[in-house]
Amino acid sequence: MCGQDKPSGAEYRTQGCFKPVDKAVAKNGDLVVEEFPISFDGYDYIHGRIAYIVGSAPAPVILVHHNYAGLKQFDIDQACFFAKVGYVGLAVDLYKETAAFTYKDRSVNYGHPVDLEGFCAAAREDNPMERENSQYSDEELRVFFDAVPKADGKVHWQGIKHFIGAFRQMNALLRAPGKWRGLMDAFLQKAFAHPAVKSGYAGAIGYCLGGQSCLEQVRAGQQVQAICSLHGLLHSRPTTEAEPLNSLKRMSREDYARELAIPNTYNTDCRVLIQNGAADQEVPSDTVVDFMQ
Repeated sequence: MCGQDKPSGAEYRTQGCFKPVDKAVAKNGDLVVEEFPISFDGYDYIHGRIAYIVGSAPAPVILVHHNYAGLKQFDIDQACFFAKVGYVGLAVDLYKETAAFTYKDRSVNYGHPVDLEGFCAAAREDNPMERENSQYSDEELRVFFDAVPKADGKVHWQGIKHFIGAFRQMNALLRAPGKWRGLMDAFLQKAFAHPAVKSGYAGAIGYCLGGQSCLEQVRAGQQVQAICSLHGLLHSRPTTEAEPLNSLKRMSREDYARELAIPNTYNTDCRVLIQNGAADQEVPSDTVVDFMQ
């Protein structure tokens, strides 16, 4: 669900064909990327980006939904890909920034190797769970440290910080489906008002949490004509409060229906493509049966 088993140590790099031209000097045929901020529910989501080709006729917009880690350069590059093949690409930003999980933290999941002593010190300094007074007991931190894969007795603290911060943001989204759907629709409606977009025509694509976002747009009846979910869960239930960082431990269907679910107003005209591997642990057979029902 969350990438390779071990950090590669390689920094992500944008391919040359996806590097935009400054809008001030762009000419017809050039790729341009604009900032696309959204103010929603009292917060400014500032990292969204819209990509299009200068001089092209208005085209359908494709929303690129990020995975569990949040919007990052990879997602912006995917928006650029869609612009290059004839659409307008919109990289959607659904996460808030906090002191414990910044925009930079979304992209960096390795670095700062520490032993147990360093792990405890980093946890209390960075406070990834954002607890009051950064309260972490020695016993709790040792249990956490012992559970993390190590190299030479050390763990990558930045990876831990990335993972905890991302899962906290993801669960905040999953626990507020009305807000989640509303934020996505705010991006969609603003996109329809952009001069590069053919208003009323849209699609969406996403991997992991991004696939769930696509399906939530369909459940909400939003104006998308096609979506593609890749390795996305077929439900939108958060992880359990007992094991919030375990993606395989989810709130039950019954508890979700009772505590969090909101009414669906399905877009029954939308074309839906779902691509999941047969051995995907995140999408067991019972969830497929539930989805088909």
